[in-house]
Amino acid sequence: FPSHDSGSGRLLIPLLQNGFDIEGLDASSHMLNQSRRSAEKEGLNPVLYKQSIDKISINKKYDMIMIVGGSFQLIYPRKNVIKALQLVKRHLKEGGRLLIDTFIPWEFFYEDGEKEEFRHIVKNESGEEIFLQD
Repeated sequence: FPSHDSGSGRLLIPLLQNGFDIEGLDASSHMLNQSRRSAEKEGLNPVLYKQSIDKISINKKYDMIMIVGGSFQLIYPRKNVIKALQLVKRHLKEGGRLLIDTFIPWEFFYEDGEKEEFRHIVKNESGEEIFLQD
Protein backbone atom coordinates (compact mmCIF):
# COMPACT_ATOMS: atom_id res chain seq x y z
CA PHE A 1 0.00 0.00 0.00
CA PRO A 2 1.23 3.50 -0.66
CA SER A 3 1.82 5.98 2.08
CA HIS A 4 1.46 9.60 1.07
CA ASP A 5 3.91 12.00 2.69
CA SER A 6 6.87 9.65 2.69
CA GLY A 7 8.91 12.42 4.27
CA SER A 8 11.93 11.19 6.17
CA GLY A 9 10.79 7.58 5.98
CA ARG A 10 9.86 7.51 9.68
CA LEU A 11 6.83 5.34 8.92
CA LEU A 12 7.89 3.81 5.62
CA ILE A 13 11.13 2.28 6.91
CA PRO A 14 9.73 0.48 9.99
CA LEU A 15 6.85 -0.89 7.92
CA LEU A 16 9.27 -2.20 5.28
CA GLN A 17 11.48 -3.68 8.00
CA ASN A 18 8.46 -5.51 9.41
CA GLY A 19 7.64 -7.13 6.08
CA PHE A 20 4.86 -4.87 4.83
CA ASP A 21 4.54 -4.43 1.08
CA ILE A 22 4.51 -0.63 1.09
CA GLU A 23 5.37 2.09 -1.39
CA GLY A 24 5.87 5.80 -0.78
CA LEU A 25 4.41 8.84 -2.48
CA ASP A 26 5.32 12.48 -1.99
CA ALA A 27 5.09 15.64 -4.07
CA SER A 28 8.52 16.80 -2.88
CA SER A 29 11.69 15.51 -4.55
CA HIS A 30 13.63 16.64 -1.49
CA MET A 31 11.50 14.56 0.86
CA LEU A 32 11.63 11.53 -1.44
CA ASN A 33 15.43 11.79 -1.61
CA GLN A 34 15.60 12.03 2.18
CA SER A 35 13.35 8.98 2.51
CA ARG A 36 15.44 7.03 -0.01
CA ARG A 37 18.71 7.90 1.78
CA SER A 38 17.28 6.89 5.16
CA ALA A 39 16.00 3.60 3.70
CA GLU A 40 19.33 2.83 2.01
CA LYS A 41 21.11 3.24 5.38
CA GLU A 42 18.89 0.39 6.58
CA GLY A 43 19.61 -1.74 3.50
CA LEU A 44 16.18 -1.05 1.98
CA ASN A 45 15.23 0.03 -1.53
CA PRO A 46 11.65 1.34 -1.37
CA VAL A 47 9.42 2.04 -4.35
CA LEU A 48 8.80 5.80 -4.27
CA TYR A 49 6.63 7.97 -6.49
CA LYS A 50 6.91 11.74 -6.98
CA GLN A 51 3.25 12.63 -7.15
CA SER A 52 0.71 14.68 -5.28
CA ILE A 53 -2.17 12.75 -3.76
CA ASP A 54 -4.64 14.93 -5.69
CA LYS A 55 -2.94 13.90 -8.95
CA ILE A 56 -2.10 10.28 -8.11
CA SER A 57 -1.68 8.15 -11.20
CA ILE A 58 -0.16 4.75 -10.47
CA ASN A 59 -1.10 1.72 -12.54
CA LYS A 60 -1.88 -0.36 -9.43
CA LYS A 61 -4.60 -0.97 -6.90
CA TYR A 62 -3.90 -1.29 -3.21
CA ASP A 63 -5.41 -2.95 -0.13
CA MET A 64 -4.78 0.21 1.86
CA ILE A 65 -3.74 3.78 1.22
CA MET A 66 -2.47 5.91 4.09
CA ILE A 67 -2.26 9.68 4.04
CA VAL A 68 -0.20 10.54 7.11
CA GLY A 69 1.42 13.46 8.87
CA GLY A 70 -1.58 15.73 8.46
CA SER A 71 -0.90 15.90 4.69
CA PHE A 72 -4.57 15.55 3.82
CA GLN A 73 -5.32 18.78 5.65
CA LEU A 74 -2.91 20.65 3.37
CA ILE A 75 -4.88 19.90 0.20
CA TYR A 76 -6.53 23.07 -1.07
CA PRO A 77 -8.96 24.15 -2.46
CA ARG A 78 -11.94 21.92 -1.71
CA LYS A 79 -12.23 20.75 -5.33
CA ASN A 80 -8.72 19.27 -5.00
CA VAL A 81 -9.80 17.46 -1.82
CA ILE A 82 -12.72 15.87 -3.68
CA LYS A 83 -10.46 14.99 -6.62
CA ALA A 84 -7.91 13.40 -4.26
CA LEU A 85 -10.59 11.25 -2.63
CA GLN A 86 -11.92 10.16 -6.03
CA LEU A 87 -8.42 9.26 -7.26
CA VAL A 88 -7.59 7.39 -4.07
CA LYS A 89 -10.81 5.38 -4.39
CA ARG A 90 -9.81 4.38 -7.95
CA HIS A 91 -6.50 3.11 -6.58
CA LEU A 92 -8.07 0.92 -3.90
CA LYS A 93 -8.90 -2.73 -4.43
CA GLU A 94 -12.45 -3.88 -3.76
CA GLY A 95 -12.84 -3.69 0.02
CA GLY A 96 -9.65 -1.61 0.30
CA ARG A 97 -9.23 0.94 3.07
CA LEU A 98 -8.16 4.54 3.25
CA LEU A 99 -6.44 5.74 6.42
CA ILE A 100 -6.14 9.51 6.86
CA ASP A 101 -4.07 10.81 9.75
CA THR A 102 -5.20 14.27 10.80
CA PHE A 103 -4.17 16.73 13.45
CA ILE A 104 -6.77 18.51 15.55
CA PRO A 105 -5.40 21.02 18.09
CA TRP A 106 -7.74 19.98 20.90
CA GLU A 107 -6.17 22.41 23.35
CA PHE A 108 -7.92 25.21 21.45
CA PHE A 109 -11.32 23.56 21.87
CA TYR A 110 -11.19 22.70 25.58
CA GLU A 111 -10.31 25.12 28.35
CA ASP A 112 -8.66 22.54 30.59
CA GLY A 113 -7.06 20.56 27.77
CA GLU A 114 -9.30 17.58 28.56
CA LYS A 115 -11.37 16.04 25.84
CA GLU A 116 -13.80 13.21 25.43
CA GLU A 117 -12.80 10.19 23.37
CA PHE A 118 -14.45 10.36 19.98
CA ARG A 119 -15.45 7.28 17.97
CA HIS A 120 -17.95 7.21 15.17
CA ILE A 121 -18.73 4.96 12.20
CA VAL A 122 -20.58 6.30 9.17
CA LYS A 123 -21.84 4.14 6.28
CA ASN A 124 -22.53 5.50 2.82
CA GLU A 125 -25.26 4.31 0.46
CA SER A 126 -23.17 1.39 -0.84
CA GLY A 127 -22.35 0.15 2.67
CA GLU A 128 -18.76 1.39 2.78
CA GLU A 129 -17.73 2.48 6.27
CA ILE A 130 -15.90 5.57 7.43
CA PHE A 131 -14.44 5.06 10.89
CA LEU A 132 -13.51 8.17 12.82
CA GLN A 133 -11.58 7.93 16.04
CA ASP A 134 -9.53 10.28 18.14
